Amino acid sequence: MRNYFDYSQIADQAISSSPNRLAPEDRYQRDPMFRTLVDMMEQQIHLGNYTPTELREAAILAALIHESHTLRRYVLPNIENTLERP
Repeated sequence: MRNYFDYSQIADQAISSSPNRLAPEDRYQRDPMFRTLVDMMEQQIHLGNYTPTELREAAILAALIHESHTLRRYVLPNIENTLERP
């Protein structure tokens, strides 16, 4: 059974699927919104409100929830009515 919360595998796929994406350190230097997000997360760790693992899990969960709301839903044909009954 596949573990849908395999965070490291999801993160690796996200990074490898975006070849033009900046490294996080570079993005921190160049993107003010990204820098603000990182600084807020660092502050929560510093205050002892969350561990790095909890923040990592929360970020992945937020991404999964977002994807579940934005993915197209495919409707499978109703095969029950097409099957012949003995």
